[in-house]
Amino acid sequence: FTEIFEKYRLKSLENITSNEGINERVNRSVQAEGAFSKLKEGLKYSRFKHKGLKNILSEMNLMVIAMNLNTLTYKILNKDFNPTRYISVEEKVA
Repeated sequence: FTEIFEKYRLKSLENITSNEGINERVNRSVQAEGAFSKLKEGLKYSRFKHKGLKNILSEMNLMVIAMNLNTLTYKILNKDFNPTRYISVEEKVA
């Protein structure tokens, strides 16, 4: 590979193996799993109701909008405007 590519690859490796990078990866995986759980259990959504890629994408977009509106409503009603963060590496060790 080129020298420039190697430089960026090493910088990327440093970023993702730092404590901050590990915390970001943990939060990202937890948040994604939670979103699917909320979609399937919370909204009782287990399968697409339409056929065809265009219709499925439209249906999924509507579900995502519904989830975001539910989250926004909850945050407004509870005056909770901070982003949700999960346990960090430092908190686990301590």
